[in-house]
Amino acid sequence: MIETIHAKFDHVERKLDVNDVLHGLRKVWQSSSTHKFNQYFWQWHYAIKTEDVEGLPLTIVIAVDTRNRTFEVVTRW
Repeated sequence: MIETIHAKFDHVERKLDVNDVLHGLRKVWQSSSTHKFNQYFWQWHYAIKTEDVEGLPLTIVIAVDTRNRTFEVVTRW
């Protein structure tokens, strides 16, 4: 899984790590109404509402690259 620097080091007070993100993405989640298209990178950004390993609410923002069938975690909180 690819994560931006912002995803790795912002919101460190929550002590979120890659396991929390993977757990949240594996669970049943909802895409919030927050999504936008980034023309510069030609990617869709989605905010996903889910929960971390401890069951606390977690929002993950991912950027989907449809051409290459990949995504990266932009941020998490």
